[in-house]
Amino acid sequence: MRLPATYRQSGRRQAAVRPTEERRSDRRRLHTRQAIFRWLDRRINTSQTGGTSSVRPADQPRSDRSTSNSKPPPSLPRARSSTAGAFSELSQIECQVQERHERRRRRRKKKKKKKKKKKKKKKKKKKKKKKKKKKKKKSSQGTGISGTPMWAASSSSSMQHLFLLCRLLGFCFVFTASQQQQSDSCSSAGVAVAHLAFRCLTVWKQEDFVLRIAKAKVMFAVLIDRLSERVHSVAG
Repeated sequence: MRLPATYRQSGRRQAAVRPTEERRSDRRRLHTRQAIFRWLDRRINTSQTGGTSSVRPADQPRSDRSTSNSKPPPSLPRARSSTAGAFSELSQIECQVQERHERRRRRRKKKKKKKKKKKKKKKKKKKKKKKKKKKKKKSSQGTGISGTPMWAASSSSSMQHLFLLCRLLGFCFVFTASQQQQSDSCSSAGVAVAHLAFRCLTVWKQEDFVLRIAKAKVMFAVLIDRLSERVHSVAG
Protein backbone atom coordinates (compact mmCIF):
# COMPACT_ATOMS: atom_id res chain seq x y z
CA MET A 1 0.00 0.00 0.00
CA ARG A 2 1.38 3.35 -1.04
CA LEU A 3 1.04 6.27 1.35
CA PRO A 4 -0.05 9.71 0.10
CA ALA A 5 2.47 12.43 -0.62
CA THR A 6 1.82 14.20 2.73
CA TYR A 7 3.08 11.16 4.66
CA ARG A 8 6.07 10.47 2.38
CA GLN A 9 9.35 12.12 3.10
CA SER A 10 12.58 11.47 1.18
CA GLY A 11 11.32 8.12 -0.16
CA ARG A 12 10.61 6.66 3.32
CA ARG A 13 7.22 5.79 4.73
CA GLN A 14 6.61 7.91 7.81
CA ALA A 15 3.25 8.31 9.55
CA ALA A 16 2.16 11.81 10.57
CA VAL A 17 3.00 12.23 14.25
CA ARG A 18 1.37 14.91 16.38
CA PRO A 19 3.32 16.64 19.13
CA THR A 20 3.51 15.00 22.55
CA GLU A 21 1.61 17.77 24.38
CA GLU A 22 -1.49 17.35 22.19
CA ARG A 23 -1.46 13.59 22.66
CA ARG A 24 -1.17 13.95 26.41
CA SER A 25 -4.05 16.41 26.55
CA ASP A 26 -6.22 14.06 24.45
CA ARG A 27 -5.43 11.14 26.77
CA ARG A 28 -6.32 13.18 29.82
CA ARG A 29 -9.66 14.17 28.32
CA LEU A 30 -10.45 10.55 27.47
CA HIS A 31 -9.55 9.37 30.97
CA THR A 32 -11.70 12.04 32.59
CA ARG A 33 -14.67 11.27 30.36
CA GLN A 34 -14.38 7.54 31.02
CA ALA A 35 -14.17 8.12 34.76
CA ILE A 36 -17.26 10.38 34.70
CA PHE A 37 -19.30 7.85 32.72
CA ARG A 38 -18.27 4.98 35.04
CA TRP A 39 -19.24 7.04 38.05
CA LEU A 40 -22.61 7.91 36.50
CA ASP A 41 -23.29 4.23 35.65
CA ARG A 42 -22.57 3.19 39.22
CA ARG A 43 -24.90 5.86 40.59
CA ILE A 44 -27.70 4.88 38.19
CA ASN A 45 -27.37 1.16 39.02
CA THR A 46 -27.37 1.76 42.77
CA SER A 47 -30.42 4.05 42.53
CA GLN A 48 -32.38 1.53 40.47
CA THR A 49 -31.55 -1.64 42.48
CA GLY A 50 -31.37 -0.05 45.88
CA GLY A 51 -27.79 -1.06 46.42
CA THR A 52 -28.04 -4.55 44.83
CA SER A 53 -27.45 -5.69 41.26
CA SER A 54 -30.52 -6.21 39.02
CA VAL A 55 -29.02 -9.18 37.17
CA ARG A 56 -30.98 -12.51 37.47
CA PRO A 57 -28.89 -15.49 38.56
CA ALA A 58 -28.26 -17.97 35.73
CA ASP A 59 -29.06 -21.12 37.80
CA GLN A 60 -32.61 -20.14 38.74
CA PRO A 61 -35.12 -20.32 35.82
CA ARG A 62 -38.22 -18.10 35.50
CA SER A 63 -40.74 -20.98 36.08
CA ASP A 64 -39.17 -21.86 39.41
CA ARG A 65 -39.32 -18.25 40.49
CA SER A 66 -43.11 -18.05 39.81
CA THR A 67 -43.99 -21.43 41.43
CA SER A 68 -41.78 -21.05 44.50
CA ASN A 69 -43.62 -20.48 47.78
CA SER A 70 -40.74 -18.52 49.25
CA LYS A 71 -41.53 -15.00 50.39
CA PRO A 72 -40.19 -12.12 48.36
CA PRO A 73 -37.10 -10.51 49.81
CA PRO A 74 -37.68 -7.45 51.95
CA SER A 75 -37.41 -4.18 50.12
CA LEU A 76 -34.13 -2.52 50.90
CA PRO A 77 -33.99 1.24 51.39
CA ARG A 78 -33.01 3.13 48.31
CA ALA A 79 -29.76 4.92 48.16
CA ARG A 80 -29.91 8.65 48.77
CA SER A 81 -28.03 9.57 45.63
CA SER A 82 -29.82 9.48 42.28
CA THR A 83 -29.07 10.55 38.74
CA ALA A 84 -30.28 14.08 39.49
CA GLY A 85 -27.97 14.23 42.50
CA ALA A 86 -25.06 13.03 40.40
CA PHE A 87 -25.67 15.66 37.75
CA SER A 88 -26.05 18.34 40.42
CA GLU A 89 -22.68 17.37 41.88
CA LEU A 90 -21.10 17.56 38.45
CA SER A 91 -22.65 20.99 37.88
CA GLN A 92 -21.30 22.12 41.27
CA ILE A 93 -17.82 20.98 40.28
CA GLU A 94 -18.07 22.88 37.00
CA CYS A 95 -19.26 25.98 38.83
CA GLN A 96 -16.29 25.77 41.19
CA VAL A 97 -13.90 25.49 38.26
CA GLN A 98 -15.50 28.49 36.56
CA GLU A 99 -15.27 30.54 39.76
CA ARG A 100 -11.57 29.77 40.02
CA HIS A 101 -11.01 30.88 36.44
CA GLU A 102 -12.96 34.10 37.08
CA ARG A 103 -10.92 34.84 40.20
CA ARG A 104 -7.70 34.40 38.24
CA ARG A 105 -8.97 36.68 35.50
CA ARG A 106 -9.95 39.34 38.04
CA ARG A 107 -6.53 39.16 39.66
CA ARG A 108 -4.83 39.52 36.30
CA LYS A 109 -7.04 42.49 35.41
CA LYS A 110 -6.27 44.17 38.74
CA LYS A 111 -2.54 43.66 38.21
CA LYS A 112 -2.76 45.10 34.69
CA LYS A 113 -4.72 48.13 35.97
CA LYS A 114 -2.14 48.74 38.69
CA LYS A 115 0.68 48.55 36.16
CA LYS A 116 -1.11 51.00 33.86
CA LYS A 117 -1.69 53.43 36.74
CA LYS A 118 1.99 53.26 37.70
CA LYS A 119 3.03 53.92 34.11
CA LYS A 120 0.67 56.91 33.90
CA LYS A 121 2.02 58.34 37.15
CA LYS A 122 5.60 57.95 35.92
CA LYS A 123 4.72 59.70 32.64
CA LYS A 124 3.05 62.57 34.53
CA LYS A 125 6.10 62.96 36.78
CA LYS A 126 8.40 63.03 33.77
CA LYS A 127 6.23 65.67 32.06
CA LYS A 128 6.23 67.81 35.22
CA LYS A 129 10.02 67.55 35.47
CA LYS A 130 10.39 68.55 31.84
CA LYS A 131 8.11 71.56 32.33
CA LYS A 132 10.08 72.64 35.40
CA LYS A 133 13.35 72.36 33.49
CA LYS A 134 11.94 74.43 30.63
CA LYS A 135 10.73 77.10 33.06
CA LYS A 136 14.17 77.23 34.70
CA LYS A 137 15.86 77.60 31.32
CA LYS A 138 13.49 80.39 30.34
CA SER A 139 14.08 82.20 33.63
CA SER A 140 17.87 81.84 33.25
CA GLN A 141 17.73 83.39 29.76
CA GLY A 142 17.49 87.15 29.23
CA THR A 143 13.89 88.28 29.40
CA GLY A 144 11.92 91.46 28.95
CA ILE A 145 9.39 93.05 31.27
CA SER A 146 6.63 90.87 29.86
CA GLY A 147 8.53 87.73 30.98
CA THR A 148 9.33 86.54 27.45
CA PRO A 149 12.91 86.04 26.16
CA MET A 150 14.86 88.85 24.53
CA TRP A 151 14.49 87.63 20.95
CA ALA A 152 10.74 87.17 21.46
CA ALA A 153 10.25 90.33 23.49
CA SER A 154 11.85 92.58 20.89
CA SER A 155 9.17 91.60 18.40
CA SER A 156 6.28 91.96 20.83
CA SER A 157 4.15 95.07 21.01
CA SER A 158 5.02 95.82 24.66
CA MET A 159 8.74 96.03 23.92
CA GLN A 160 8.09 98.24 20.92
CA HIS A 161 6.21 100.65 23.16
CA LEU A 162 9.11 100.66 25.62
CA PHE A 163 11.58 101.34 22.86
CA LEU A 164 9.49 104.30 21.72
CA LEU A 165 9.42 105.63 25.30
CA CYS A 166 13.18 105.37 25.51
CA ARG A 167 13.56 107.26 22.27
CA LEU A 168 11.20 109.94 23.54
CA LEU A 169 13.30 110.31 26.69
CA GLY A 170 16.42 110.71 24.59
CA PHE A 171 14.81 113.31 22.35
CA CYS A 172 13.53 115.22 25.39
CA PHE A 173 17.04 115.25 26.81
CA VAL A 174 18.42 116.49 23.49
CA PHE A 175 15.75 119.20 23.28
CA THR A 176 16.48 120.51 26.77
CA ALA A 177 20.20 120.52 26.07
CA SER A 178 19.78 122.34 22.76
CA GLN A 179 17.93 125.13 24.56
CA GLN A 180 21.09 125.67 26.62
CA GLN A 181 23.13 126.03 23.36
CA GLN A 182 25.23 122.89 23.82
CA SER A 183 23.72 120.84 21.02
CA ASP A 184 26.83 118.93 19.87
CA SER A 185 27.82 117.45 23.21
CA CYS A 186 24.30 117.00 24.57
CA SER A 187 22.90 115.27 21.48
CA SER A 188 25.43 112.43 21.80
CA ALA A 189 24.69 112.26 25.52
CA GLY A 190 20.95 112.00 24.82
CA VAL A 191 21.49 109.12 22.41
CA ALA A 192 23.67 107.36 24.99
CA VAL A 193 21.00 107.82 27.66
CA ALA A 194 18.32 106.42 25.36
CA HIS A 195 20.49 103.40 24.51
CA LEU A 196 21.26 102.78 28.19
CA ALA A 197 17.59 102.96 29.15
CA PHE A 198 16.60 100.57 26.37
CA ARG A 199 19.35 98.18 27.39
CA CYS A 200 18.26 98.31 31.03
CA LEU A 201 14.66 97.56 30.09
CA THR A 202 15.36 94.73 27.64
CA VAL A 203 18.50 92.93 28.89
CA TRP A 204 17.97 91.82 32.48
CA LYS A 205 17.40 88.66 34.49
CA GLN A 206 14.67 88.09 37.02
CA GLU A 207 17.16 87.24 39.80
CA ASP A 208 19.39 90.33 39.68
CA PHE A 209 16.93 92.97 38.50
CA VAL A 210 17.77 95.27 41.44
CA LEU A 211 21.49 95.11 40.69
CA ARG A 212 20.85 96.01 37.05
CA ILE A 213 18.86 99.06 38.12
CA ALA A 214 21.64 100.12 40.51
CA LYS A 215 24.22 99.81 37.70
CA ALA A 216 22.04 101.84 35.38
CA LYS A 217 21.75 104.58 38.02
CA VAL A 218 25.54 104.66 38.43
CA MET A 219 26.06 104.87 34.66
CA PHE A 220 23.49 107.64 34.43
CA ALA A 221 25.28 109.59 37.18
CA VAL A 222 28.62 109.16 35.38
CA LEU A 223 27.11 110.48 32.15
CA ILE A 224 25.68 113.54 33.94
CA ASP A 225 29.09 114.27 35.49
CA ARG A 226 30.75 114.06 32.08
CA LEU A 227 28.15 116.35 30.58
CA SER A 228 28.59 118.89 33.34
CA GLU A 229 32.39 118.84 32.84
CA ARG A 230 31.96 119.43 29.11
CA VAL A 231 29.54 122.30 29.75
CA HIS A 232 32.00 123.96 32.14
CA SER A 233 34.88 123.50 29.68
CA VAL A 234 32.86 125.04 26.84
CA ALA A 235 31.71 127.91 29.06
CA GLY A 236 35.24 128.62 30.33
